[in-house]
Amino acid sequence: MSNIEKLIKELCPNGVEYKELKSVFEMRNGYTPSKAKAEFWEGGTIPWFRMEDIRENGNILSDSAQHITPAAVKGKLFPANSIIVATSATIGEHALITVESLANQRFTYLVRRPEYEEKLDPKFVYYYCYKLDEWCLNNTNISSFPSVDMAKFAKFKIPIPPLPVQREIVRILDNFTELTAELTAELTAELTARKKQYEYYRDSLLTFGVHGGGGHLSRNGERSERFVNCLQVEMYPKIDSQRKKRVLLLFLFFLMALAIMRCMDIQRKQKLKRRVLQSRHGEL
Repeated sequence: MSNIEKLIKELCPNGVEYKELKSVFEMRNGYTPSKAKAEFWEGGTIPWFRMEDIRENGNILSDSAQHITPAAVKGKLFPANSIIVATSATIGEHALITVESLANQRFTYLVRRPEYEEKLDPKFVYYYCYKLDEWCLNNTNISSFPSVDMAKFAKFKIPIPPLPVQREIVRILDNFTELTAELTAELTAELTARKKQYEYYRDSLLTFGVHGGGGHLSRNGERSERFVNCLQVEMYPKIDSQRKKRVLLLFLFFLMALAIMRCMDIQRKQKLKRRVLQSRHGEL
C-alpha cells in the first residue's frame, strides 16, 4: 500500500468532501488599466499578467513582462498564491501566482476565502485546476469569441481532502514534474547534439577542394583532416548503451505525445467550429 493510500485510509476512510468554487474562493476578473494614462504604467513595479506570461514562463509565476503602478490599482491587489484561470478568448490555461498581482480581463482570479486558507494547499489547487481547464473547454459559450459559462463555473466542485493528503499529492506531482523536466532537457540536449553532428558531417562531406574529384581532397591534394575527423570523432559527449536506449525511448514518447496533442488540438478546434456553426444556425 502506497503512502497516499495509507493517508486516505487513515484520514478520510469515508471519502472526501467536494465544495463548489463559489463557496471556497472569491472569484473576480482582472482588468486592464488605461493605456492612455502614463502614470498607470511608467515605472510600474506591480506584476500585471497576460496569457503571454504563461506561454513564455510556464504555469507558476512570480513576475510578469509588464508592470503597473499603484495608481492603476482599483481597490486591493489580488493576494499571493491566487490562481488565475483563463475564462475567455484563450480557454484552457491557468497559473499559480506567488506574488501580489493583477491580470487582464481574460482571467478570473480564484482567491481562497479566509476559512479555507488553512484547509487548501495552493499547490494542490494549482494541480487540480488542470481538471478545471478541461471542464472549461467543454463548457464554453460561443459568440464573437469563446467564453466560459460563468454560472456553471461557479458551481464546479473541487475536493477538500485533509492537508496531509493534499501535500502528499503535491509531493508526488512535484517529483513527477521535476523528472519530466529533467528528461525533457536531456532529450533536447541530445537532439541538439545530433543536429550539430549532422551539420558537421554534411558540411565536411560537401566541402570540395580544387584538386581531385572528391570532397575528401584539400587544395594541395592531401586528405582533408577535417573530413577524417568528421568520420572518427563524435561531436557530442559519449553516452553508454543504457542511456542511448533511454534517450531513444524518450524520443519515441516525445513523438507520440506530440501526435496525441496534435489530435486533441484538432478535435478541440473541430468541436468549437461545430458549436459556432450551431450557434449561428440557431440565430438564423
